[in-house]
Amino acid sequence: MNLKYVAVPVSYGKINMQIGGPADADEAILFIHGWPDSHDTWSHQMEYFSDRYRVGAIDLPGVGESDTPPSRSGYHIDNVLPVVSAAIKALGAKKTHLVAHDWGAIISWVFTSRPDYASQIASFTAVSGPHPALVRANLFGKLASWNPATVFDGLRQAAKSWYIYFFQLPLVPDFVFNTFGTIVWPRALIQGGVPKDDILLTQDQEQISKNVVHPLNLYRELVQGKWIEIPKEIKGRIQVIIPEHDLAITPEIYSNVRDVAPQAELHYVNANHWVQRSHPQVVNDLIENFIGR
Repeated sequence: MNLKYVAVPVSYGKINMQIGGPADADEAILFIHGWPDSHDTWSHQMEYFSDRYRVGAIDLPGVGESDTPPSRSGYHIDNVLPVVSAAIKALGAKKTHLVAHDWGAIISWVFTSRPDYASQIASFTAVSGPHPALVRANLFGKLASWNPATVFDGLRQAAKSWYIYFFQLPLVPDFVFNTFGTIVWPRALIQGGVPKDDILLTQDQEQISKNVVHPLNLYRELVQGKWIEIPKEIKGRIQVIIPEHDLAITPEIYSNVRDVAPQAELHYVNANHWVQRSHPQVVNDLIENFIGR
């Protein structure tokens, strides 16, 4: 596998992207990681697809060797979309398929829902990550209903999202991850389904801090920044890979996806949050079958 790193220019500096595969390939796959990850979370997929596709995996702003935006607002989804666009252009393929996990999927849902950005991709595969505005509508609708079972579903998702509220605190979560990262971070990944012998779990405190601390602002901007609009319609080819035992997201939170994207293909997998690490071949097959059609 011939992989290298390139610096992709963005408005405030650069982002780091690992690339591989034939430079003259007509089709490319761009992989976007979530929190608290880096591009390394896609190593199984990068290896599998690099013999046929141009492949790229970015580090989101402030992660690894990617530059940090000058202010917290740089982590608002609106301001991360141009980063995704720049990475697509840097791959230089005629067609690019977008594959994203967790926060990468959250960002990419918004990318796909806005026509000026959606025109840059041939398909979108979301892994363990829903559209943020659809989640908000789903959750608020359930909590405001008179149906006890529906309210319970909403409360169950709210309970799973406890960490989002914790991350709104200034400095405290930053201190925790900068000081106790080697204790907290691997436990979180293992609880989310990352195998105990996974190479991801060997990262040291410096690497963990680079992956985790600055991107906490993604959560802060999601709640405290301008709210993302609910899309009326999302066109294009979409598939959603939904782990049935996700520690952070209930499968029911995706129930309104087809209200705005009736063409979306939903695949439920007997796995936890980091399904691309625990079940790489399942994820590879779903991606391959989807983009190959």
